[in-house]
Amino acid sequence: MKEVVKLFSFICLVLFPIVAFSAENPSEERGGRVKEYAIPTQSSNPVDIAIDASDNIWFTEQNSNKIGKFIQSAQKFEEFEIPYKGSPVGIAIDANSIIWVAMSIDNSIISFSPLEKKFKRYKVPTSDAAPYDITVGSDAAVWFTERDGNKIGRLNTKNGLIKEYPIPTAGSQLSGIAQDKEGIIWFIESGGNKLGSLDPDKDSRIWFTENRGNRVGVFDPIQSVFTEYDVPTYRSLPLGIAVDSKGVVWFTETDRDANKIGRIEPSVITHTDNGKAMVTTEVSNSRSLQTIKTIEIIKIIATIIVVLFACVMIWYILRKKRGSSNE
Repeated sequence: MKEVVKLFSFICLVLFPIVAFSAENPSEERGGRVKEYAIPTQSSNPVDIAIDASDNIWFTEQNSNKIGKFIQSAQKFEEFEIPYKGSPVGIAIDANSIIWVAMSIDNSIISFSPLEKKFKRYKVPTSDAAPYDITVGSDAAVWFTERDGNKIGRLNTKNGLIKEYPIPTAGSQLSGIAQDKEGIIWFIESGGNKLGSLDPDKDSRIWFTENRGNRVGVFDPIQSVFTEYDVPTYRSLPLGIAVDSKGVVWFTETDRDANKIGRIEPSVITHTDNGKAMVTTEVSNSRSLQTIKTIEIIKIIATIIVVLFACVMIWYILRKKRGSSNE
């Protein structure tokens, strides 16, 4: 009987560490839903991201002063050198597929026609305003934040004129900007520690990046539940985020060593909201999936142990009987 106990102990010592390792290191679930694509230009510092009508992914390369494009259908990159030196940051695409970019150091808003491969520049009236994020409104105007100018700018795309709206909070350090379906502009005051009102449609989810947390998150305002997805690359510093027509979430990894764009595919898609940071979708909780996977592994291992133990017991009993008969 001592042999049986020893064998059973050996089985437990070998198999249970495997279960523990699977529970503590569910790498497949933690990173399996996130896919990354390395950008050709090294240390390009991708910042913001947008998606055109053909589901091509566009992004700004702050360090290399380029606009990047990832063609999903061909799985390849294209890059376009910006003729104005000035730290491209925010990016947006209008209904005519024109690319709009906020040039922070150049203190300008530029447009790029992919068809003609031509750039056009619009100087911001306020000196050293440091335009940061940008969005195309329902009125076809381009709205942008002035990080150092403490203003919201509106560029009339028909005549090229820019109008500015001062922000009451001094030193608000404006960053993100978006427009809702009612035409209201919402923005984030990083320095003022304020968040503009966000009143999504009742079924909408809100996607966001956790720059220092190295995750992409989604918030369900109805259930008041957050779900987070770990980015596989360590300290990737995710920042810009957008959603394509299929509900796939795309984001930039701004760290110079990461230098990638990433994607997350939700499990069930019901609606998207013009490619910005809102989407209606059912997303399975990755942490819940990890727990389910761990439980399943434990069940399988436990079953194997029981079967092996039963086999050993049968072998032991038969051996004892043979020994008795030989005597």
